[in-house]
Amino acid sequence: MRILSTSQHCLMALAVGFGLAACDQFSNTPEAARPVTVALPPEQPPPDKVIPPPPPKPPVPSRPVRTPPPSPDELIGLDETAVRSLLGSGGTSTDDGTAHILTYKKKICQIDILFFMDVKSAGLRVLSYEITPHAKTKLCYARLRKPHEAPVHEPPPHDQAAHEASP
Repeated sequence: MRILSTSQHCLMALAVGFGLAACDQFSNTPEAARPVTVALPPEQPPPDKVIPPPPPKPPVPSRPVRTPPPSPDELIGLDETAVRSLLGSGGTSTDDGTAHILTYKKKICQIDILFFMDVKSAGLRVLSYEITPHAKTKLCYARLRKPHEAPVHEPPPHDQAAHEASP
């Protein structure tokens, strides 16, 4: 028996390797029959049950906007013509020293509107007013206003404030 050298061993191993590789090319097994290894995506857990969003709520009908009752404060700074356009021509007029007083009366109340000379405009302007009785100031003023100027609104029960405008 003959002993092969190391280089001969390497050549022999290469020859066997090439031979096996060549055999694979001439195999009778069709391409489709060969086992194919395919990497599958990792298995994912089933999704949680999806709950659809609730249907939108129907719009809430808007409540009509209530206009607040007119305030006698709107008189401050007006001349007599403007006051009469708001309250009508039914007021009685008196003079008391430097003040001109216009008085309007209803069954439930009375308003005294005090005019004084305004230096800037050189005319009489409302400086203050007084409504009696003081308990129903806004209601009284609303009823004194011309009906076509402002609808009458009943004030809330807590409206007990008496008011007298000051300069």
